[in-house]
Amino acid sequence: MNPSSPPEPSPVCPRDGAPLRRIRTETPYHACSRCRGFLLPLAMAHDVAPLRQEILRRAESWPRSSFGCPLCGRAMHQARHDGVEIDLCTHCEVVWLDRDEINSVSPYRRPTAKDQAREEAEAQALDTGLDALNGSEAGMLDWLGDALGSLLS
Repeated sequence: MNPSSPPEPSPVCPRDGAPLRRIRTETPYHACSRCRGFLLPLAMAHDVAPLRQEILRRAESWPRSSFGCPLCGRAMHQARHDGVEIDLCTHCEVVWLDRDEINSVSPYRRPTAKDQAREEAEAQALDTGLDALNGSEAGMLDWLGDALGSLLS
């Protein structure tokens, strides 16, 4: 980064306009501490790698989302799988998922005391910029890979 150039603006949540926090993991992603939605790079869903170009090509024909991409501002494309909306930026290769969408694909579908503790830990992780998916990452990313793959059928 050139010292004289201004810092890049932080992306904002497409749902509520709150700043998105960069979460430091092997593949960084962004999360909203207000609505707790996630902006995930396609690279996180390893099953998608062989289908990436085809997904991006087909997504161009999906309806436009009401959301602009938090990274580049371009209109995202939207698809539905199992009742869950998937908003995809074909330019930045990122997917936006709302918290309720993530919960619907999470192995923890019915709220329990354990879920409340997990949500509190997640909120704390968001505040510190640590991994906020807290172990639900694998199942959710598997679902995302399956969902995007099935949209190609």
